[in-house]
Amino acid sequence: MKGERMQISSRFTIGVHTLLCIAYFKDEKVTSNFIAGSVNANPVVIRRMLGQLKAAGLVTVEAGVGGASLARQPEDITLLDVFDAVEAAPIAIARLASFSSCASTR
Repeated sequence: MKGERMQISSRFTIGVHTLLCIAYFKDEKVTSNFIAGSVNANPVVIRRMLGQLKAAGLVTVEAGVGGASLARQPEDITLLDVFDAVEAAPIAIARLASFSSCASTR
């Protein structure tokens, strides 16, 4: 593992940007459309991202145009928290799938 480089997709970058946007504009209504305009992405992508961040306990989201807010203080959110929220699950699923295919070849 030493010397290997970790690939980080745009999901991580968008996740960090989303949290920073929510924190910076905390006194305003931060909607998926607002964030999408900021990151130049489709609002559907941002809504999915907000769902992942919410499931990880990093944000709260009000339905409709209610907006999003941080569920924790910014200083209590680490980059690893963001990575785990938006990247770790697909990696774990891919690894699990590769293990199951190995087991079927025995």
